[in-house]
Amino acid sequence: MGQTIVTQLPEMLERLESLDITQLAADILNTDPERIAKAVTDQLYKGQKKGGEAIGSYENDPYFKTRAAAKRYADWKQRITPDRDRPTDVPNLYITGKYHRGLEAIVTGKFITYINHDSNASLIEQKFGGSDSLYGLNEYGFKTVREWLMPALKAKIIAEI
Repeated sequence: MGQTIVTQLPEMLERLESLDITQLAADILNTDPERIAKAVTDQLYKGQKKGGEAIGSYENDPYFKTRAAAKRYADWKQRITPDRDRPTDVPNLYITGKYHRGLEAIVTGKFITYINHDSNASLIEQKFGGSDSLYGLNEYGFKTVREWLMPALKAKIIAEI
């Protein structure tokens, strides 16, 4: 007589409990780190840091000598990089895309490290609070990553049990 789902259930539960779900997720993330970097650059494009707060404000940037100059620049940036979710006064660190393209996500075990290979990255990071403050997934980024991670993780778990 063959096994039924009821007779297989204790064995399946035991296998499920033995899984390292975090490691399974890390393995999946490691297959496509470019998607993680893209989620982070999408956040930056929206003017958001890792914690979800605004990258900065043109009005408070000492580079601009007057509020009017800051406003002109902010309006110009909104025209060349429109995003209705980003307040006009908030930088998105995008002019040519070189800085955004320079971001690399490296998955090592259960950790994600970010390196930006753009020649101006260290200056930009320093000006806007450091790489630890800029790079990483905030709520928006996590949502983006979950959209492709969860189906793959579910399939991997099912295959394992």
